[in-house]
Amino acid sequence: MFIAACQDEKNQVFPLAYGWGDVECEDSWTWFLKELKKTIGCPTNCIIISNRSSAIKVAMAKEYPEIPHGLCGFHMNMNLKNIFKSHVVCKLFHEASRAHRQTEFLEKMRELSRVNMRAYEYLMRVGPHRWSRAYCPVRRYGRMTSNIVECMNNCLRYARQLPITTLVEYVRDMMQKWFHERRDAASRNTTQLSRWATEKLTKTNETSHKYTVRSIDHVNFNVKDGEKDGLVNLSEKSCTCKEFQNDLLPCSHALAAISTWLESYSGLIFSVGHPSEWNTPEEVRAEVVLPPDWRPQAGRPRKNSVPSVGEHGRRSRYYTISKKSGHNRQNCANPPVDQQCNVLNPPINPRPRQRRKCKSCGQEGHNIRTCPTRPYDNPTDLDNDVE
Repeated sequence: MFIAACQDEKNQVFPLAYGWGDVECEDSWTWFLKELKKTIGCPTNCIIISNRSSAIKVAMAKEYPEIPHGLCGFHMNMNLKNIFKSHVVCKLFHEASRAHRQTEFLEKMRELSRVNMRAYEYLMRVGPHRWSRAYCPVRRYGRMTSNIVECMNNCLRYARQLPITTLVEYVRDMMQKWFHERRDAASRNTTQLSRWATEKLTKTNETSHKYTVRSIDHVNFNVKDGEKDGLVNLSEKSCTCKEFQNDLLPCSHALAAISTWLESYSGLIFSVGHPSEWNTPEEVRAEVVLPPDWRPQAGRPRKNSVPSVGEHGRRSRYYTISKKSGHNRQNCANPPVDQQCNVLNPPINPRPRQRRKCKSCGQEGHNIRTCPTRPYDNPTDLDNDVE
């Protein structure tokens, strides 16, 4: 029996096609994939996952050469276990295949090369793009195995013994029952997300409560998880852990950033209304609020802020002719030649200031009102002056 299946939004098995053949060979798989292509066409951003059957590989190259052919992680792990007889090799392969970041994948593969070089070379010959999540050319949406097809086989383990006509009717009746039950469940769903997606996000959100979030701007956040951290961009729906992009579900870093973004604006700001409508308590009206004590500081008040540690203050003036700072052309201590006394450019001397003289005695340093030898015509003038 040949089966092609995928998963729906509730993470349940969704059968695409099924058929029967005499034997599992290259011609049978080619016929099945040809009929599958007539039914669903050639979807974009799609990957077909199977075991390492050579018949499926040849049929894929004929009918679906443009779609990536991924390998089942469970079958790969069983092959490693049978060939190398090492649980450490299987563990490192499992961690490397499910790593989202390429740096994490390379780290696990280097560790595998130190443990068993033959296992490392075996996996590299197969091709990381066929069994790893980090180097897959398209999204695998967390589907690393072909377990959904194995689930279909498990549902038909007893029906396989029936005659072919009875088996076809049994499968049709099972599909009818599944579609009816799931259609009713989907119609009763009151949220935009399925129950499976809601439970997964709830579990991921519980993990994000332990993280520390630092806002870069209104869409970029630096989330610290104690390990490799994550840089989240909410507008692009991306994170440096690659889980957000690969599964198209918010990772724990993204959920922590979303929670911080919502909490930042969770407070409400209301209008105070017109002062005539304020309900002011009497004890508040009775209070007399005096202005604060003002103590003038000594010296001229500063207008510029004091530079902090590492901050450069205002740059001092720089005189381009003398190549020195702190002065200008007027107060330069070493003026250039064109400012010194010469015939071509004589210096312009300021006009000397004239000192005032007293109009009474003709001496300098005072005026007629403060003159010590000021004449008085009669004693009454002296008395009036004293007053």
